[in-house]
Amino acid sequence: MTLRGFVLLPLLLLAACSAEEHEVAEPVRPVRSMVVEAQRPMGFSLPGTVEPRIESRLGFRVLGRIVTRNVETGDTVARNDVLAELDPTALDLAVRSAEADYISARAQLAEAAGVAFRQSELLQARAATQANFEAADRQRRTAEALAASNEAKLAKAREQRSYAELRADFDGVVLATYAEVGQVVNPGQPVLTLARPDIREAVVDIPDEAAALLTPGMSFNVFLELDRNLRVVGTIREIAPSADPATRTRRVRISLDNPSADFRLGSTVRVTPGQEMPLVIRVPDTAVLTEGDNSFVFIVDEQAGVARKQAVKVEPAPMGGKIVVSGVESGSRIATAGVHTLRDGQAVKLGGGGL
Repeated sequence: MTLRGFVLLPLLLLAACSAEEHEVAEPVRPVRSMVVEAQRPMGFSLPGTVEPRIESRLGFRVLGRIVTRNVETGDTVARNDVLAELDPTALDLAVRSAEADYISARAQLAEAAGVAFRQSELLQARAATQANFEAADRQRRTAEALAASNEAKLAKAREQRSYAELRADFDGVVLATYAEVGQVVNPGQPVLTLARPDIREAVVDIPDEAAALLTPGMSFNVFLELDRNLRVVGTIREIAPSADPATRTRRVRISLDNPSADFRLGSTVRVTPGQEMPLVIRVPDTAVLTEGDNSFVFIVDEQAGVARKQAVKVEPAPMGGKIVVSGVESGSRIATAGVHTLRDGQAVKLGGGGL
């Protein structure tokens, strides 16, 4: 062996040792994990009140002073009943003035029409000029327009006079009054609230976490607070899109199905779900890896000892965390921390100190 061979041999051995070091298996990584279970949210029993679905705040369309108010809170009224009246003096004078203007305009029209007719007769007899006839006909058309204008003003004045009476638009019950006799009210200012008592619903404030699991059309049992033996079935009609910032509750309106007369407006009721709440899988935020518009979790395969990347569909859960809509089955074990540094197929082991 030459001197050159003795020099190269140690270098080759050193290179082989370096290659063996690179081929050493990656250490098994400990991870924190949890077994997810589909759970049914706890039921609830919450108080609410019976309210009308349809209610209107009624007010006069014209400015005036109230001279009569024929109803009080709680009164039942029929459609077209007079609920309150304004002092009609100014409106009556406006009608009389419009009537006088209309009568005057009609008289001017009759006179102008007569003049135009005579001028046409004279024109045919060649006793008047074409210019005289055209002037008379122009006066007739002007008087016609003035009469039409005054007729419209009279109709408007009479309509304004009818606004001095506040009438009920439908059969209902008076929920509240806001103005008294002698008070001057502006156009549109609320005088009273009228509600339809035939269409009733229960209004209840439900915690945000529970309300997020509700959907319109779900069935509820509604009990009268004074007598729990009185029950009516209702369905969710409306769920507030956002929670009240102070109470963190959402207002839910439940339509009552043929309620008895005992469920009067303003009655206190007790509301409970009429069907079981849906099963949901809830995971912490730290278990979800977000890449663009896609979400993933790492399912720990305990037998193979690896973490597998799984695409999932999630929704925000009230009070924090995520609700898994699809992609993970109940009973699966998922990594709950360090998901941003995990790789698909990476060797892992269960350990509370992992990241």
